[in-house]
Amino acid sequence: RDKGGAGAAAGFLRTAAEVGLYVIARPGPYQYSELIFAGLPRWLCEGYPQLLAKKLDGSTLYPYSVSYVHPLFLEKTRVWFDQVAPRIAEYTVSRGGPVAFTQIDNELMGIHTWYGSLDYNPEAMGFGEPQGRYPRFLQARFGSIDRLNAAYGTDYGSFADARPTAPGTGAAAARQARDYFDFECVNTADYGKILADMLRERGIDTPI
Repeated sequence: RDKGGAGAAAGFLRTAAEVGLYVIARPGPYQYSELIFAGLPRWLCEGYPQLLAKKLDGSTLYPYSVSYVHPLFLEKTRVWFDQVAPRIAEYTVSRGGPVAFTQIDNELMGIHTWYGSLDYNPEAMGFGEPQGRYPRFLQARFGSIDRLNAAYGTDYGSFADARPTAPGTGAAAARQARDYFDFECVNTADYGKILADMLRERGIDTPI
């Protein structure tokens, strides 16, 4: 089945070149386009619930809304790119093929915010871990735990102790909410760079 799929893709790319059409390749991992599970495999979303994006209360955000920087999701993505990226690379414009651009993922911020929440997956965000993403973000933003406590009205002993909180009223709550949104944006940018680097490492040299 894999060989047949690869053959069909190669045939499509050869035909595009023959008739003078350029191609924007979209290897994912997300596709959306109103596909079931947004183009992700059902087995991934249903078989590995730990990599799905989480709400603040720990419940699953949506059945196919994945936590982008979850290490398991990134590992599964590497395995997928190992298979698909070299096949795209073979047909890029620089090699005489029709693939002129490559798109990573699709509508990056939407898959969380459309369903009413940012991503609070504890493993992906590293809550409670001194070298976790969230503690490192807070340390870079505030420099000292005293400055964070002054801004948030908290009494955390370390950045690893800090946790995102439910939306509230007042300046401290607004600051926390804004900072977490910024944190989500940073993670999404990191995810985009990770995907771009993966494609480059596997021979895709088109603009992304």
